[in-house]
Amino acid sequence: MRTVDRRGRTGGSDPRKSKEDEEVDRISDLPDSLLLHILSFLPFRCAVRASLMLRPFRGLWRSLSMLSFEECDFHACRGRSGAGGGEFLNFVNHALALHESPEIHTFRIELDFHASGSTNPEFDGRGVMSNRLDEWIFFTLKKKVKVLDVALDGCGRLLRALPALHYRVPSAVLGSSSLVNLTLKVCNIESLGQIHLKSLQKLSMFDVNLSEEVIQNLVSGSPSLKKVSLSHCHGLQVLKFDRHPSLEELNVCLCVDLEKVDLASSGIKILSVYIVYPLSKIICPNVMTLELDGSINEVNLDWGSSLNDVALYFYHFGGFFEEHEEVKTLVEKFCNIAYVTLGNWIILISIPPMVLCFPSAALQHMGANVSTMPNFQLEGGSITTWNDMAQKFLSKYFPPAKSAKMRNDITSFVQMDGESLYEAWERFKELLRRCPHHGLPVWMQVHTFYNGVMPNLRSTIDAAAGGTLNNKSPEEAFDLLEEMAANSYQ
Repeated sequence: MRTVDRRGRTGGSDPRKSKEDEEVDRISDLPDSLLLHILSFLPFRCAVRASLMLRPFRGLWRSLSMLSFEECDFHACRGRSGAGGGEFLNFVNHALALHESPEIHTFRIELDFHASGSTNPEFDGRGVMSNRLDEWIFFTLKKKVKVLDVALDGCGRLLRALPALHYRVPSAVLGSSSLVNLTLKVCNIESLGQIHLKSLQKLSMFDVNLSEEVIQNLVSGSPSLKKVSLSHCHGLQVLKFDRHPSLEELNVCLCVDLEKVDLASSGIKILSVYIVYPLSKIICPNVMTLELDGSINEVNLDWGSSLNDVALYFYHFGGFFEEHEEVKTLVEKFCNIAYVTLGNWIILISIPPMVLCFPSAALQHMGANVSTMPNFQLEGGSITTWNDMAQKFLSKYFPPAKSAKMRNDITSFVQMDGESLYEAWERFKELLRRCPHHGLPVWMQVHTFYNGVMPNLRSTIDAAAGGTLNNKSPEEAFDLLEEMAANSYQ
């Protein structure tokens, strides 16, 4: 049926519509600023291709402020010959030589440093690849780069080379006034003088050779620093921070030489530690949120009255029915903390009635957010079925009003301004963990998160899904979000 508007024109298909009308190029009429915004959603290599192949975008890639170069785009991740093959290096060189934007917001370089022959002794342990990296980084520093991510672990594998042969970060990086976010993977830092990173807010280091002097100089030379993350770093035996004007969060994971974390004089409020031998002492009197993972190994913990939220995810306890007094003692020490999150293994070994009442298969997928969990008391013979236990547990630790608020926090989730995909996804999953009985199916969890993020992030998710996220099954969509969040972590 054809409809008529108020000016007498008919709607629907118009046979008089000319072929020229159908072939109007409306994209070419868009301003360059909008076209650049469209290009920014593509991986950098794809943005370059689009600029070369599509007339409206021709040459615009040169003005992009976010540059990301990944060696994996140029090889199959298995059986490759490394970054020294030439194609990847030539692409980076040409892209930077033709780049026209006066400033660079983000520069990310990912390659397998030790597969590139970079440790040629003729170059004093630095090699050709080191010189190339120096040139690229100096280029970005001249353009006042804000986010610098130097990821030299290739496809994310743990490296085989000695730390002494890692890439040495140029001293110019440690004096940049523009850097806000700095991520270093497979690097060495030598503090030859004072460090001045006045704008730096987030520092992440993976497989970096450190010393106590270097880490203290990095922190003291970064007055705006808010978060420090250290993963698989080596050479550091004592991690000690003094009072800092803005530092709030510290994450430490698998630092194999670390023996002690001393925050006695620090104002850090959030501490996450993945414990591995020989770490034996953690002092954190001012911490409010504490997360412990890894192996318990008789770690001596010293916390203060500020502690309000604790999460325990220890493992390696042996059999479920064995006695683990050190774990039970640790759990009992937190009985007066307002919020305690227990991982599945902790529940299995520290709450014997649960082991007796629940099938182990169900327990393996059970998480709990509890208050004063060690004080949970059971009357003899009062629990005979799963439902009995669930009802008693929920009625004591999750009264109806609290459960309703937790579910509402989940279903009303909204991404905050300035929050990255990784941060938003982790915060959403934390809401789910805090309410283990939320009852929301996977499709609703995905739908809630997707509708709660910013429109530009929804577009990015749809593009990664190959059109729209709705085309994927709930499980596939959830896994895609998990993967995208992990890849976006800075």
